[in-house]
Amino acid sequence: QGSRARCIEKRAEILWLPGSLGVMCLSPAASVAASSSLELRIARLGEGGGGGRGQGRGGGGPARRRLGIALLSALLSAALSMIPSFTAARGLALAQALGGAGRGRARARASIPRDPTPPQPAPSGPALKVLSWNVNGLRALLKKEDGALLSELLAAEAPDITLFQEHRLQQSHLAETEPQLLALFDEALPGEPHCATWAVSTGRKGYSGSCAIYRPSAGGGIVGSGAGEVNDIDALEGRSVRLDLACGLTVVGAYVPNSGRGLSRLDYRVGTWDVELISYLKRLREPGSGELLLCGDLNVAHTDADCHNPGAKHIRKQAGCTQEEMASFSRVLEECDLVDVWRHIHPDARGVFTYWSQVAKNRPYNQGLRIDYFLASRGLFEGKGLSDKDGSRASKEKASDPSSPTGPIGFHDCEVLDSVMGSDHCPITCTLLL
Repeated sequence: QGSRARCIEKRAEILWLPGSLGVMCLSPAASVAASSSLELRIARLGEGGGGGRGQGRGGGGPARRRLGIALLSALLSAALSMIPSFTAARGLALAQALGGAGRGRARARASIPRDPTPPQPAPSGPALKVLSWNVNGLRALLKKEDGALLSELLAAEAPDITLFQEHRLQQSHLAETEPQLLALFDEALPGEPHCATWAVSTGRKGYSGSCAIYRPSAGGGIVGSGAGEVNDIDALEGRSVRLDLACGLTVVGAYVPNSGRGLSRLDYRVGTWDVELISYLKRLREPGSGELLLCGDLNVAHTDADCHNPGAKHIRKQAGCTQEEMASFSRVLEECDLVDVWRHIHPDARGVFTYWSQVAKNRPYNQGLRIDYFLASRGLFEGKGLSDKDGSRASKEKASDPSSPTGPIGFHDCEVLDSVMGSDHCPITCTLLL
């Protein structure tokens, strides 16, 4: 920074500008007219946008632009070294034009304001709390401060059921990792020992994966479980886990496939995965089977309010933000009669996101997407107990005997814990009243 180095053969000088890239200032140099024209074109390139979705998922972003400018600068340097009249002063002006454009972009990067969404007080009666988090590598999370970050989160939130996405473990890792993870849960939440249900990727190593960690008595007791049930890809990539609760609620944690760089997997995502997910959820909602809670990294920003830059020209060409994905997500909600719990509670909140690109360093500026959700069957928003919905027990019986719960009867709260670090996603929680 601020240093100079002589290029012996070309008699050039390299100037490093703070916050920018190195540009050769050549001596000798070109005419004012020629160099001014070149400077104008370079300055415009430096100010240009493009690349990325502003999230770093499937795009080039600022790093690619800087690399392109650096390469072009080197080519220009070589070409201009052949022009006898190109002065060092003109080269310095060119370097400052490039550096100024880069610094201008940095100054113009504003933080996205977050609307307040204060949590509700702790419920006074029986409740079920579910936590979901894309951890972007579970073993890495457990190594951070020897698991202190996760332990503190569990102690603060006290979830009955925790669902992780993208744990990236293989079957061979479970013998070592599961005891370590369950011991951490038991220490942070003493009492009943925890259990685990795993879905792992068998097709690719260090990829995907979902799991559920829970108290066996959660929701009146865990009476059934499953993994990788949506379709063959789910079974191969370990993208979902299911828990059946005695209270009549089925909880599904899912890691929905990303549409990929260049939208290479978009057709599969909307034409196969979402279609088969709808069929799977409908099977879980067959008459007499109770209510449903689907949560996890669903890999789509459903509305403009769920994206920090919905007006950007490139955004609708980026994974998770395409019109096709948004429309397909709407079909999932409609055909399965599901409600976006957090948006239902906070319909007007803005600037609340669950994912920020690490590559683009977006989190300090709150430039993110809301792509992690709790989706619940509509009956849970109508104040009906699960048994009431089946017609096997009248709601008046529940009213006459409050100590006889009929299952989840409504939502107490849903939170986005965006102050929690440790991943490129943040945890989300949902509390149901029993």
